[in-house]
Order: sequence, then C-alpha cells, then structure tokens
Amino acid sequence: MNEVNYSSTFLGIKMSDRNVLIFIVLVTFVCLFPTLQNGWVNWDDDSYVLRNRLVHSLSREHLSAMFTTAHQLGLYHPLTLISFAIDYHFWGTDPFGFHLSNLALHLLNVCLVFFFLKKISSSQLIAFLVALLFGIHPMHVESVAWISGRKDVLYTLFYLLSLLSYLKYISQPEKQKYLWYSIAIIGFTCSLLSKSLAFTFPIILLLLDYLKKRSISPSTIIEKAPFFILAILALIMTKHGQEASNSMLGVTEYPLNKTVFIGTYNSIAYIFKAFIPVQLSIFHPFPFQGAIYLSLVYYLSAIPFVTVIIILIRTFNSSRKIFFGLAFFLITIGPVLQIIPFGKAISSERYTYISYIGLFYLIASGLEYLLKRVNKHRILHQGLIGLVSLWFLFLGLQANLQSKVWENSETLWTQTIERYPNSYWAYMCRGTYRTDNKNLDGALLDLNQSLQLNPTAKAYYERGRLNEKLGNRIQAIEDYSEAIHLDGNFPKSFLNRGILLAQEGEMKNALIDFNSALSIDNTYALAHFNKGLIYKLKGNNKKALNSFSNAIELEPTNPTFLRNRGVLYDALGNFDAAIADFERAMPLETSSGEPYLLRSISYFHKNEIEAALSDAEKASKLGTALPEEYLKKLRSAD
Repeated sequence: MNEVNYSSTFLGIKMSDRNVLIFIVLVTFVCLFPTLQNGWVNWDDDSYVLRNRLVHSLSREHLSAMFTTAHQLGLYHPLTLISFAIDYHFWGTDPFGFHLSNLALHLLNVCLVFFFLKKISSSQLIAFLVALLFGIHPMHVESVAWISGRKDVLYTLFYLLSLLSYLKYISQPEKQKYLWYSIAIIGFTCSLLSKSLAFTFPIILLLLDYLKKRSISPSTIIEKAPFFILAILALIMTKHGQEASNSMLGVTEYPLNKTVFIGTYNSIAYIFKAFIPVQLSIFHPFPFQGAIYLSLVYYLSAIPFVTVIIILIRTFNSSRKIFFGLAFFLITIGPVLQIIPFGKAISSERYTYISYIGLFYLIASGLEYLLKRVNKHRILHQGLIGLVSLWFLFLGLQANLQSKVWENSETLWTQTIERYPNSYWAYMCRGTYRTDNKNLDGALLDLNQSLQLNPTAKAYYERGRLNEKLGNRIQAIEDYSEAIHLDGNFPKSFLNRGILLAQEGEMKNALIDFNSALSIDNTYALAHFNKGLIYKLKGNNKKALNSFSNAIELEPTNPTFLRNRGVLYDALGNFDAAIADFERAMPLETSSGEPYLLRSISYFHKNEIEAALSDAEKASKLGTALPEEYLKKLRSAD
C-alpha cells in the first residue's frame, strides 16, 4: 500500500478546498440550527438590546453615542452595538434575526479558521479538522446561541481577517506589502471596537513570526508598534469601563494567593473540556463558603499547569508546532483565567471561542501525525479514523443539545441549577423569568431559595416585583426597602418603592424615592416621569411639565410619556402643544385609539368641532370607549 500524502489530500482522497469547506459549513449549520428557534434570555440580552435605547435607531446621534459612550456594561464595543442596531432596524424585537446574524458570523469564522490553518500548516487535513472542531465544539455554543455573545463572533471575525492579512503582508512582494499591512491594522482596530479582548493580537503576530521563522530585526519590531499602541489604548478603555461599572472584584475578597490557583485550575479545565466538554452551563459560580473557598483540586491543578509550561519552554527550540499551538491558547485565554477577577462567574465557555484554535491545531497536527504512522496498517488506520469520527459525532450531538438549552431563560437557568444546586444567582435569574412569564408560584419558590442561599439586594428587588404582581403591596415595599438597605446604589428599588408609596398616598416619601433614584442615575427616564406624576397630583404643573419633558428627552419614542405631557399641556390651555404630543404618540401605538380621543378633546377645547368629531370616530373604531359626558358635549356643539 502506498503512503498517503495527508498534507495535499483529504484522508487520501483528492478534494477541493471548496468542497471540504462546504461540508464543514453544512455540518456546523445542522449542529447549531436549533439556535435559530431560540428566544431572548435574561442574561444581558435586555441590557444590550431590548432596553438599550442606543441600538433602537441607526440615527447619526445614536451612532455617534455608540462611539462616545465610555462603556456599556463595563465594555467598550461600538461595532457590536452597531451590529445590534442593524438587526433591530430590520427585525425589531424578533430574536430570530439576531440569532441568524450570530450563526452567519460563526459560519464566516469557520471559513476564516480553515483558510488561516491552511495558510500556516499547508495541510488540508489540519485545516479541515481545526475548522470543523471550531464550528461544532459544544464549548463554542454559548458565543453563537447567546445573542449577547455577538461580541465574541464579531471580534473573532476581524481578528482572523487581520491574521490572514498579516500573513499576506509577510509573504508579498515589496510593492504589495503595505496594502495588506494597512488592512491588518484596520481589521485589528475593528476587532478591538467589537471586543477589547482582541488586545492579544500583536503578541500573536510575534508568535506567527516565530512559526514562519522570520528573523527579529528593528524593522520587524517597529512594524508591530501601531498594533501594541492600539492594544494599550484598548486596555486603558477596558480598565476604565470595568471600574466604572464595578465589574472588577476587590483583592481583599479574592486575594491573589487564591486567584492564581483559580487561574491554573481554569487553564487545565479548559484544556480538558477541549476533549471532553462536560458540566456545560451559562454560569459557573465562584466557590464560596462564607468567603471564597478553594478545594484541594484547585491547588493540585498547579501540577499539570506547570507541566504545560515546561512543555512550552522545552518545545521552543524543538517543535515550532507544539510551541505555537500551546502559546496561542495560553496567550488568548490568559486574560480571562480570573487571576484578576471580574464579573460573577469563575469561568465561561465563550472565553474559549478564539483560544481553542491553538489547542485544535495541536490536536489536528497530532492526528495527522498518527494517521501517517499507521498508514500502512489498514486496521489501525481505519480504527483511528473510526474513533475520531465517533468523537466528532459526540461533539456535534452535544452542540446540538446545548443549542436547545438556550431556548429561553427557563431552560437555561434550569441547566445551571442542575449543575450548581447552591447557585443563588441561577435561582434568582430563573425566578425573574418566571415572574415575567406569570409562573408566580414557581417564581416565589426560586426567589425564596435564592435569598436563603445568599440574601442579595437584587433578589429582594425581584421578590418585591413578584409581590407586586401577587397583590402583596406592603410586602413588596418591605422587599424594596431591604434591597435599598443592602445596596443604596440601585435606582430601580427606589423607583418601585416610590410608586408603591404614591399608591399608598405617601406622596412626600414617594418624591424622596424618585429623587434618590435620579441622584444615582439622572438618565432614568421612568424616575423623571413618575416624579412628574407626583408634581401633577400636587398641583405643581410647572415642575410636572419639566419632569415630563426630561423623561421625553431621554426616551422620545415613549408614547406614555407623550400622552401624559399632552394631557398636561391641554389642562394648561396650550392646545397646539398637546395636539403635537398626541400626534407623536399615534405612530408609536397604532392599535390604540387613546391618542385620537385625547387629540379630539384638545380639538374640542380649541373649538375645532369637525376635527374633534373625526378623531372621536377614529378612536371608537380602534376600540376606545368614548366618555358619555364628552359625547354629549360633542353632539351639542355639532
């Protein structure tokens, strides 16, 4: 039997790159197809899209704000926000379009991974294995199935495009070099503007120089300078955003002598899960027993981690492939190993999205080497192919099942609770979803369990919302008060308690709460609006009008705000201003006849009876009941 040339053929069969790539894309699409049928989840999706007014318009003002806003949830990623705004423009709040964009970007990344690996390995088999692993690995499902994971698939797209451009740059004649160099810089900038984690890019360029045996010279060092400058600027922006959003955790709470072992544990866990992805979950909580508590396995993880570092050092001169693959993984995963803690999770599957390319390169190179070694032994050769195929089948089925877990917040947090039954955060998030979806009994069980595990301000706030829905107004006020006691910088607790106090007739205390909410966040439109309602009830129309106008300035497309200001304008005799507000509200609630009724009343007050009658008829056709007393006045005036 003749030896097969695996570098130029696909398992000994002549196939074009195009056909191999079509196969990879189709398999990936089939494995992740369930993501297209999923909805929104209450893990950042509301903050990034549903309640984020920045992405609700592609206006010049909104686009400008995306670049000038210092951070969104602790991150600076204007291009990610623009991609959301484009989806919102075409799909509104329909999640299908957002999921379709995520999947499309992932499939593009699969193609780029194939071309990148083909370029650095000159092997179709290695490129195939890495691209297919990248496409269907269960650890990558989170970045694709989670709408808020858009930043991962988007920054990786530009990251890979820039790597390919750099490879073109170092292999092109002098005249064409700087075109590709410029494209690499532009691509890297776009990657940083999608997610600041792309700052590792210039170090990977040095790694590519090593792999390609480029000699180190002043010119090769200078050419990296713009990339490092951009990376440093991105790090400064990230630090500012994390500090401003309180995402960075205190050293006293997570001391370095413990977090270093969290880092070693995570690195080994990520390597293990590249082969056997287990314990998949949207949320992996920090280990707590009153304070942070690390079991023996965290400390023992230092042994295999040191072994990996020794292998890395020893292969620097002996095996460029092994060194490149390991170094690529460690460089890109290093910033998110939680040695410097941020966020609420000890690890996240999405962090492996780009990092696993390095490990997959090692796995693919190893498989190609083994296939060559057993090439003359038919049974061993076919057996190895069979085992690898079963492994890929296992990964694909796991990815398909994990895609379905992201169907909604109920299925998502239920999986987390199954994995971590003592996770107070998971119970709270599932309880929140159940509150919003009228499973009030289930919500109460979840929120009580969350508070029993860890009494947090957020859980008290959510139980307060639930008690409102259950009609337990006094208990809701107590829950909001406890939330404020635990965290005095959470404006929603003040707002909700203020609304309930107003309903109890305690206008003075309600106004204090609304002012407290605004002292924390002066852009809180609902607080301005409710403050206006209090002033209106107290007869202070001037202050009420000012508060309504502040709310509308912040949310100009809120029909409730517009209608209430219009009614106030009408009461003040400014009928033209009232009519203008009602007209602005009409296209925002096309199925409601209320704006027509209100405009009819303003026309009546202006003594424009024909217009008033016309609007009254439109309101009636849209199902709005007309007050009998007003009808009598209209008829008598007519």
